[in-house]
Amino acid sequence: MKKSMFLNNIIIPLFILAVCSLSSLLHENLTYIANVLPYRYLVFILACLISYNFYTQFSYIFIKTHFNKYKLSSFILYFTFLIPIAVLIPYSKKDILLSNLHVWISFGGSISFIILLHFFLWYLAKTQITLYQQILPIYIFIISGLFSLFIWLGSVNSLIEIFFIWTLNLLIYRLNRLLYDEY
Repeated sequence: MKKSMFLNNIIIPLFILAVCSLSSLLHENLTYIANVLPYRYLVFILACLISYNFYTQFSYIFIKTHFNKYKLSSFILYFTFLIPIAVLIPYSKKDILLSNLHVWISFGGSISFIILLHFFLWYLAKTQITLYQQILPIYIFIISGLFSLFIWLGSVNSLIEIFFIWTLNLLIYRLNRLLYDEY
């Protein structure tokens, strides 16, 4: 997992910061960068890296916690593939159907991923209470931070996307450290 942790801790946080800084952090988001600015390929590479990282990291975490025995773990892993799919679907004010599909996959996929992640934490609470108690503050920080930023800023922008990816990477890092120390 060392190579993956380098991707999780260094490459993705720096790459998302670099890509998001191509436009205003408070007024635009990755959809704007991919559709209006000529950087769709950068956003797609970022989406593929994030998807690969989440898939490999959560696969490892689910095996270590024995959550992989449940079908819900497959749903969580499949939702990671929605990230690059959302980038491939263009957002355009001219095509309402594609725009709505893009929004549903982007926003709905993120919300669904968080809800499914909640079920994983519920599983940890039932089976590995010590691990759950150490992860819960990070999870609460993610949820309350996303909610606060969304209410404060009034829209999904690059700052919220950076916060979401960075804090999920922190959660992954912490889970890996705890599982490594435990086993």
